[in-house]
Amino acid sequence: MGEEFGWRGFALPELAARIGWHWASLGIGVIWGLWHLPLFYMAGTAQSGLPMGLFLASSVALSVVMSRLCADEGYCVLPAIALHAAVNWGSMVLPVMP
Repeated sequence: MGEEFGWRGFALPELAARIGWHWASLGIGVIWGLWHLPLFYMAGTAQSGLPMGLFLASSVALSVVMSRLCADEGYCVLPAIALHAAVNWGSMVLPVMP
């Protein structure tokens, strides 16, 4: 969850001040998805068994939701941390992919 301090705690407010939170959230989502790209090539990771395109699309979509939550709270990073934790925990408890 520490990565949220960088994505939504630092990058989002800086980019949102320049281009608005909508565009900032899309850009961060693309970069965030690409950030996880090496995990697709590492055996045993959660991403190694997922379709890459679906993961990238979900990263962008989740980034928009997280960014909106943070923007609504004055760029507080706690909602993004909570949602990220819920998504990671939920994917372990209720796997949607084989």
